[in-house]
Amino acid sequence: MSVTTERTVRELVLEYPALTRVLEKLGIDYCCGGGRSFEDACKEAHVTPEQVMGSLDAANGVERNARDWQAAPAWPKNWPRT
Repeated sequence: MSVTTERTVRELVLEYPALTRVLEKLGIDYCCGGGRSFEDACKEAHVTPEQVMGSLDAANGVERNARDWQAAPAWPKNWPRT
């Protein structure tokens, strides 16, 4: 899947949780500043979106679409409830 730069930083972090480490290293705010577009955040940090996503792949060796965390259950079925 290609990343569209119109999406917000928050949307991308929800889709790719490991992206938080890369954004922190670049000084890109994904919490309070998460509502801005990924393109604007990259411009402010003086990097391209491709560099950011490439850093994610290189640093973590993670396949970006490994798991859809937004669709994951809040409480796994096999965990006991207390």
